[in-house]
Amino acid sequence: MMIDYDAFPEQRQFYIQQLLNENGRVVSADLIKLLGVSEHTIRRDLQKLAQDEICKRVYGGAVSHLKQSANFETRMTQSVAEKSSVAKRCAVLS
Repeated sequence: MMIDYDAFPEQRQFYIQQLLNENGRVVSADLIKLLGVSEHTIRRDLQKLAQDEICKRVYGGAVSHLKQSANFETRMTQSVAEKSSVAKRCAVLS
């Protein structure tokens, strides 16, 4: 059974949120075709998701909010082995 996204805004917005989580962005024109709803409906949905701080509206669609990175002192102690490995490989190149 297929969901009538035009009749169920909460399900439609949840689906858009899933796409944002998977892809990091959505394009309004693609959503219109995918969900079979109007441009105005997609704009309204993206505005609602932006108000809920799930995404940021951009021209032609939306992008997911990037997680805030930790402060510099915290980042210095994260992924030390990976950073060291990259540094060693770079040193060989120079």
